[in-house]
Amino acid sequence: SGITESLAAVVMLGYTNRRQLRMLFHYMLQYGNTVEPGVFLRRLARRLPQYEETLLSIAQKLKQEGRQQGRLEGREEGHLEGLQEGSRREALRIAGSMLQNGLDKEMVQKITGLSADELQPLCG
Repeated sequence: SGITESLAAVVMLGYTNRRQLRMLFHYMLQYGNTVEPGVFLRRLARRLPQYEETLLSIAQKLKQEGRQQGRLEGREEGHLEGLQEGSRREALRIAGSMLQNGLDKEMVQKITGLSADELQPLCG
């Protein structure tokens, strides 16, 4: 892509040191709009073989961070779903008790936030 060629050309001119390059790459990955930063880094590494090791290690680190983030989000979603299901079960338990004690179905819906369909099995 054009940005890869432009960046490779700037680097090859030799005006930047390793620290500046590392900061530039991190900045581009953090704030750039590339959908696949790993692909960008691998392309750049092919154009700049002298920096291949550094670029590929950054790509590997990004990949690992992505996996960790995915696992964390998965755990959080599972935990949230578990909490929601637990809350729903508790609401159903309370609704059943209210209905057994003579409370009106519409009032139970208002109090518990359950739908008429959710309450239907409890009304039998």
